Amino acid sequence: MNITIKKIQDTIKNTQFEGKVYVAGGFVRDHFMNRDSKDIDLVVVGLGINGGIELAYHLHKMYNTSTPVVFKRFGTAQIVLNGEEIEIVAARKETYNFKDRMPIVSEGNIEDDVNRRDFTINSIFYNISNESFVDLKGGIIDIQKGIIRTTSDPNIIFAEDPLRIMRAIRFSAQLGFDIERETWTAIVKYVPWLKNISNERIKDEFNKILVAEHFVRGIDDLYRSGILGYMIKQFNQFDDIQDQGKFHTKNLFNHTLEVMMGVPATVEHRLAALLHDVGKVNTMTVEEDGIHFYQHQFHSKRIAKNFMVRYKYTNEQIEWVTNSISMHMSFIDMMKDSTIRKMVNQYGKEQFLFFTDLGLADSKRPERKAIVQSVVDFVKTDNYVPEQQMKMPVNGDMIMEHFNIKPGKEVGRLLAIEKDFLFEFPEASIEEIWEVINNNK
Repeated sequence: MNITIKKIQDTIKNTQFEGKVYVAGGFVRDHFMNRDSKDIDLVVVGLGINGGIELAYHLHKMYNTSTPVVFKRFGTAQIVLNGEEIEIVAARKETYNFKDRMPIVSEGNIEDDVNRRDFTINSIFYNISNESFVDLKGGIIDIQKGIIRTTSDPNIIFAEDPLRIMRAIRFSAQLGFDIERETWTAIVKYVPWLKNISNERIKDEFNKILVAEHFVRGIDDLYRSGILGYMIKQFNQFDDIQDQGKFHTKNLFNHTLEVMMGVPATVEHRLAALLHDVGKVNTMTVEEDGIHFYQHQFHSKRIAKNFMVRYKYTNEQIEWVTNSISMHMSFIDMMKDSTIRKMVNQYGKEQFLFFTDLGLADSKRPERKAIVQSVVDFVKTDNYVPEQQMKMPVNGDMIMEHFNIKPGKEVGRLLAIEKDFLFEFPEASIEEIWEVINNNK
C-alpha cells in the first residue's frame, strides 16, 4: 500500500470517516497497470456535500499538511501530504446545463459518483479502510484489454463536456489503449462541439498528446477524427497531397509523423515537426519536372504563428517554433562558416541548435543529413564570440582618420564589411582586416 494511503487509513480509523473514504481515478487505474502515479483523488461517501472538505481539515490537523485549498461550490479541497498532491471531494451528482459547461453539483452516493466519471478505466474505487475495490463499470477488464470506453452512452458523456473527446485520445496516447468503436464514433460526431470549449483547455490536452509515450497514435487519432482539422484547417487538405515529388516516398501526413518521431520529445519540437510542412497545401504546383512546393516554409510559419497565437502559447514558444519552421529548408546545401556564425549570432546557440533538430529529422537523404550534422558539429565545437562581445580591432574613429572622412553611412558600411570578415575569419590580424577594408573602399 502506498505510504500516503496507509497514513490516511491509520488516521481515519475509529472516526466518522472510517469505511467512507475511497481512492478513485487515475491512481487506481495506474495501480492495475503497475505505473507510478503522483496525484491522489479521494472521494468521501455519506457525509454530505462538505464531507471532502472536512476530511481535508482532519488530515491537515493530524499531519500538518499544507493548508487546504477549498472550492466550496464543488465541495472539494486540495492538500499536499508527503509531497503528494491530494484532491478530496464528496461523492456527488453532476448535472450540466450545456450553456456555461459548469455542472450543477449535489450530494450523491458512490454509484452517482461513478456515473459522473468519463471513462471506465477511471471509474474504479478503492475503499481505504477495508482495502477492497468497487468496479461498477467493468474498468478492470477494460484495463486488462487495453480499451478506452465511456462509462455510459458516449453521446451523453461528450455532450456534457466535449473536451472529453480529446481526453479519450490523450489516454489512448499515454497508455497505448484502443478506443472502443461506439466511443470513437461519438468522438467524430462531437468534434464541432469543441467550439464550446476554450482554446486554453484544448491546448492543455493537445500538449499532453504531443509528448505522450504513444503520441503517434494520438496524432493519428486527432487527424482521423477531424480534431486536427478543427484546430488547424489546413490538415483537412492533407489527403490531397499523396505525392510529394521525387525526394519523398511518403504522403504528406505520414512524412509529418515520421519527422515528429525524429525530434526530441518536447512540446516545442513536436509542434514544429507537426507544422513544418503544413504550408504545402497552399503552395503545391505541378510542372514538367515534377511537383514543387515553393516557399512552403514561410506559409507554414504563418499558419503556425496564427495557430499558436489563437491557442495562447507563450511568446518564446511561438518564436522558437515558427523560426524553426521557416529555417528548416536552410540546410539543403553546405553553409559557409561565416553564415553559420551570423545565424548563431542572430538566434543564439541554443535556439539555432533547436532548428537543427528539425533539420535532421526532416532529412531523409543521407547527403542532406550529413550537411545538417556538419553544421551541428561546427556549432558545438566553434569558439564563436557573440556579436555583442566581439571586439572590433578597427573602430569607426580609426576608419575616419585613415580615409579622412566624416561620420556617416560610409563608415557604417566599412564597419559592416569588417564584421562580416570577422564572422568568417575570427582570428584575423589587424593587418588582414585593414587589407579587406582598403580593398572595399
